[in-house]
Order: sequence, then C-alpha cells, then structure tokens
Amino acid sequence: MNSDIKQFLALRESLLQERAAIESQIQKITSVLGQPGAAVGSPAPTAPSVSAPAAAATPAPKKRKLSAASRAKLRAAAIARWAKRKGTAVTEVKAKKPTRKISAAGRASIAAAQRARWAKLKAQK
Repeated sequence: MNSDIKQFLALRESLLQERAAIESQIQKITSVLGQPGAAVGSPAPTAPSVSAPAAAATPAPKKRKLSAASRAKLRAAAIARWAKRKGTAVTEVKAKKPTRKISAAGRASIAAAQRARWAKLKAQK
C-alpha cells in the first residue's frame, strides 16, 4: 500500500515537471510569434462573447416542408420496404377523401340562421 502511494507521488512529480517544461516551450513559441502577453496555460484568445439577445436574434434554420404528394410517396416507399422485409404483399393505400368545403354563401346563410336563433332565445328571456 505504501509503495503504491510512493509510485503515485513519483509519477505526479514527473508529470508536473513535464508540464513545466511544456509550458516554458509554449511561452517561447508565443514570444516568437509576437504574442508576448499570452499567459501560459490559458486558452487562446477568442472573439468577444456574444450576449444572449444577440444570439437570439439569429433565426433558427428553417425546416423543409414536403408536399402532401411527396409525403405520400415516402410513405408508400416505406410501406413497400417493410412489406419486402416481412415477406408480405403490399396492400394499396386508399387515397384520403378531400375535405369538404363550404361556400361563402353557405357560411353566410348558416350565420344568419344562428343569429336568428340567438335573437329568438334572447326574446324569450
């Protein structure tokens, strides 16, 4: 146990000596490069840090938007891959019915009927 501690201390001492030698070499190199004020062991000078509001001003990268047709193609390809892997037959995917849309005139007639209902309820009170 005591010998382990001695080995550790000896190793630590040799590493500290190596560190001192490397730091002196770094200091020589920085003085040759024209950076005499650079401290040994400190990180290289960097650009000034950006404050939080400035960082928030940069927009996030936009997500790619796929059309419905492209999504359908990707879905069909994925289904085909899985069917091939499982060894089952590919079943046709039914096309989704388009959503029903109401005309402006239809909306106006519904709104008028609703207003009439509310007026009737208010008149009863």
